[in-house]
Amino acid sequence: MRACREALLRATGNVPGAIILRRYNEADAVTRYVGPGTPAERQLQQQVTQYATHTRPPYLVDSVQLAFPSLQDAPVVVALAALTQLEADVLTRERQLQQEMARRVGAEQIPSNLRIMASAESNTVAPGAVYRAEFFVTKVLAVNGAQMYCNGRPVEIDADGIGHVSFQAPTRPGPASWQAAMRIRINGLDSTFRLRVPYHVARH
Repeated sequence: MRACREALLRATGNVPGAIILRRYNEADAVTRYVGPGTPAERQLQQQVTQYATHTRPPYLVDSVQLAFPSLQDAPVVVALAALTQLEADVLTRERQLQQEMARRVGAEQIPSNLRIMASAESNTVAPGAVYRAEFFVTKVLAVNGAQMYCNGRPVEIDADGIGHVSFQAPTRPGPASWQAAMRIRINGLDSTFRLRVPYHVARH
């Protein structure tokens, strides 16, 4: 929709992003570009209809209704306001859908904690080489009763819900990996998540 607004501005002799409209009463140009039956109008109408269909009940109940405005003989300012309102309605509907899906899977009931994490670019660094890593803050779900495993063996879990893994590396240099698994229970359902974590055993 933003692209449509910018194209509409150009079609009516205005500049996208400008604070002031050069031509704000170009109704004929608006009708030619996005009026009934035009390619731009048909494309937008199709997109709005598809989005409304995909988010209809039972996914959303009592949500914002999406309706494509008629821009026949509408001045530029009216057309821009109508498209902006339509975009706001779409974003509101999207936010409502996300909230509803979170409610259904129980995301609102799962507490979380912020945690500082670092992720190395490589698990192997040669002497004198440059070490690179990403440093960031992440949100950790604090799921009561979670069980974590490393290669099938239970892992110690701290108060923040972080599992601490330690094991003896293979004596043979080269590529290696370990298998992570987590079992959690959410809304009465048991779920198991698995992850293969590669690393490299360096030579002495």
